[in-house]
Amino acid sequence: MAISPGDAEFETDSEYSDGMTDDPTLYALEETCLRVSELSVRRDKKSSIAQMSENDDEESDAEELDEEDQNTFERVQRIIQVGEIERLKLEECKLYLRKHGLRLSGRKEMLIQRIKEHINIINVGGDKIYPISSFVINCKGDACTGDVVMFQQDVYEAFNVAYRGASAPSCGRRVTAGRIVKDSYGSEKQQHTFTIEVLWSKGEKALDPLRLLLIKGRNLYRLKTMRQRWKNEEERKKILEEKHARGDAARTLREARLKRMEMLKPEKKKKQLTRDRGATKGEHDDVEAAVEKKQRAVLRMEVLRQRQPLPTQQRDDSRREQLFPTHQEQQPYRIYGGERWSYGRQKPPLVRMKCRHHAQGRCIFGDRCHFIHEY
Repeated sequence: MAISPGDAEFETDSEYSDGMTDDPTLYALEETCLRVSELSVRRDKKSSIAQMSENDDEESDAEELDEEDQNTFERVQRIIQVGEIERLKLEECKLYLRKHGLRLSGRKEMLIQRIKEHINIINVGGDKIYPISSFVINCKGDACTGDVVMFQQDVYEAFNVAYRGASAPSCGRRVTAGRIVKDSYGSEKQQHTFTIEVLWSKGEKALDPLRLLLIKGRNLYRLKTMRQRWKNEEERKKILEEKHARGDAARTLREARLKRMEMLKPEKKKKQLTRDRGATKGEHDDVEAAVEKKQRAVLRMEVLRQRQPLPTQQRDDSRREQLFPTHQEQQPYRIYGGERWSYGRQKPPLVRMKCRHHAQGRCIFGDRCHFIHEY
C-alpha cells in the first residue's frame, strides 16, 4: 500500500529501506521468532524494581478493591465458573474488568464479549490464538485502528518521570502482540499516540492479557512492528486515509502553533526587557527616595538647631528693624520667634536658671541646654 509522504510519524530504519534486494519482511519475521524463543526460556524473571518500557509509554494498572467489592468479585467468579456469564449485571461486568485493568467502555454486550475473550486468552493462550506466524506484514509507519500488531520493546529498570526517559540501563526485552483500539493526536502538541490492547506478551515484565498500553507513534514505528493481514484490506485503506487526514490537520495546527510562538518571541523579549528595566528603575527610585529622605532629615535637624536660643545672655538686636512706628513703642507686641512678651525694644534682662538634671548627670542636651550647668 502506498504511504502518504506527509505523515510526520513515518520513521524508517536502514533495514526498512526499499532498496534492499531481499524481502525485509521475511528477515524481520525470522528475527522476531528467534527473539520470542529466547525470551520464552528466560521468562518469569522477577524484579523488585519498578520498570518501564520505552520512554513515553504508559501501562494501565489493575485496581485494588475494597472489602465489599472483593466479595462481589468472588460472586462474579463463581458465576463465571458455572458458565453463566450472561447473568452478569452491568456493574458486575465493570467490576471484573476494573479488577483486571481492562477497558470499561461499551455496552453490556461488549463488556461480556471482552470478559469472554479475556478468559479464553488466559485458558488457551494468546500466542496460540494469535500465532507469531500470522504477523506477516511489516508496518512502515502505516499502523491504524483495528490492526493486530506485534513489536519488540526494551525494558528499563528505572524511569525518570521528570525527564520522561530511562534513568537506568536496559534489563531485558519484551515482545508484545496487541490490537490497536484507538489512535489520536494530542490537542496541545499534536503528538500521535496509539492505545493498544495487549493480546499476549513474552519476555521481561510480560503484560497481562487485554491490558491497555499507550505508546507514541514514533516509538511504535521504529520497533520493527509487524501486523496481521486484514480480511478486507480495502476497508483498512479507508481507515488509513481517515487517519492520514487527521494527521494532516494536526500538522497544520502544529505549524500554526509554532508560527504563533515564533511571532510572540520578540514580544516576549520586549516584555521581559521592559520588566527588567522597570525593576532597575524601581531600585534606582528606591535609592533616590532614601537619599532624599536622609537629606530632609538633615535639613530638619538644621532648622531645629537654628531655632534653639543663644546660650549666652547677650543678644545683638541693634540691626533688627522696628516692627511698629516710634509713637507706638510703648505698645505691647509679640516678638516673632521669641518665647515671651516684650515692650518695644526695651527687654528685661534674661535670668537663666540652673539645670537641675546636670548635677545628677542626667542632662541630655549638653552645651545646648537652656539652663546653666554649674555645680
